[in-house]
Amino acid sequence: MRSYFLSFCILFITNSLLAQSTEKTTNEVSAWGTFNVEYYRPSGSFWWAETQWQSRSIDADQSLSIAPFSLLQQTVGYEYALAPRWGLGGAVRLTAKNPYNQFGTLLYLAHAGKIKSIEFTKLVGIERIDDQHPLIATRTRVTAQVTFAKNFSVGGTAVIRPLLSYQVALVHNWLLQANPLYEKRTIDRSRFQLEVAYIPTPKWSVSLFLIDQTDYFFAEEQTLVDKYGIITPIPARNLNISTPIVGLRLHCRFFDKQLDSQRPLRNLTY
Repeated sequence: MRSYFLSFCILFITNSLLAQSTEKTTNEVSAWGTFNVEYYRPSGSFWWAETQWQSRSIDADQSLSIAPFSLLQQTVGYEYALAPRWGLGGAVRLTAKNPYNQFGTLLYLAHAGKIKSIEFTKLVGIERIDDQHPLIATRTRVTAQVTFAKNFSVGGTAVIRPLLSYQVALVHNWLLQANPLYEKRTIDRSRFQLEVAYIPTPKWSVSLFLIDQTDYFFAEEQTLVDKYGIITPIPARNLNISTPIVGLRLHCRFFDKQLDSQRPLRNLTY
């Protein structure tokens, strides 16, 4: 357990140190609406799906232009129970964002552990993203995520569940297929998430979440000309774009039959 916690700290500190030498900018608040559903088999393996609507005010994909837009993202996956606390999963994701769509595939390994009464979930995976946007390259990235959660009984079967999660996606030269757009940065995206769920029964829950998401770019050298004709050169630089996110989640679960009480239910943050 200590090694997992140390790995989490190293990722977080490395991410922070890299960000200190870059230009930082912050988008306006993005609003997300998320619906999750899971269908559990008696073995503990389960199908899962997520439908997510995102509304933003600044689109980093559109050459960093300021333009209101929204997108719809659909993900479908299956996780096979290797052991009571281990799962091997895969998923496909389609992001509908006019005029360019995005298709992704994900293969991951997850472990649901515990530190006393605190649930400690670890996930590592490899993800491929194919984007139809001419300025966004197809890329493969390694993702790692740690999640801490704890249940607090509020009477009967009802539970309040706070959750804290950190996720980082890494892109390395050997994954790039010699694509120069991603040779300058190692971290592609990081996400820090705080979520509080109200779970009246094990079959459904509703939650509010806050996310600080950062995307990492390399900006080429630019020249700006103001209205007076004054030329200002801007050197090539690392560029971190942070997006604060607020969202609402509805989460439903269906069971083939009641699972073994010793098998923990996974609460994915996707």
